[in-house]
Amino acid sequence: MRSNGVKLRRRQIQLDCTKFYFTNDVVREWNKFPPSVVHCNTINSFKNRLDDYSSNKVYDKAI
Repeated sequence: MRSNGVKLRRRQIQLDCTKFYFTNDVVREWNKFPPSVVHCNTINSFKNRLDDYSSNKVYDKAI
């Protein structure tokens, strides 16, 4: 899988309880996005592409 070009770095997890923090989940999901979603000029275009990506992803899992 290719990188989206705007990868976020996850912090090393020191305690077992911190691995389920919201920020760790967000970083993990952000790094999964394709470049077409990440590289947008406006917030609205990002939202639209994110909606398209997530709806296609859910549809792909249903098949």
